[in-house]
Amino acid sequence: PVDTATAQLRCDSLLAKNLDTKMVAMTAPMEDVHVHVSYAGPFDVVFCHCALHHAYSWKEAIRSMRKCLKPGGLLLLVDEPAWWHTFLCYRSAMIQGRHEIGFLRKPLTSFLRAEGFIVLKVERRLSLSMPFWIAAKLNNSFDKHP
Repeated sequence: PVDTATAQLRCDSLLAKNLDTKMVAMTAPMEDVHVHVSYAGPFDVVFCHCALHHAYSWKEAIRSMRKCLKPGGLLLLVDEPAWWHTFLCYRSAMIQGRHEIGFLRKPLTSFLRAEGFIVLKVERRLSLSMPFWIAAKLNNSFDKHP
């Protein structure tokens, strides 16, 4: 909530400077985020920072983010942990009532392609065990989800 409030202040400051923006800062379940932003979208970019690995269904979360995008829009998945995160954080997540997983690059990028994305770049920092970033563009001709 604090991060969302800070992000909303930044959005408001752009409007105060007469800079037209459709940026939205919100808190919502990732699996149905498209329902909560339908009044403001579709968007050119969906930016998901260090959050997908907390979704109970990361596939549904990606599908929902896809529905928020314009054709040709960008999906940026930033600082998502690698597969070892699942084992490293599983016990503490259970104790704290959170959901924590890590990703293998190939299943994640394969799913993005199956959902109509063109994977533009996969970036890892420092080593294979560090979080990675993915930039994917929604294919203009893909019409799986109206």
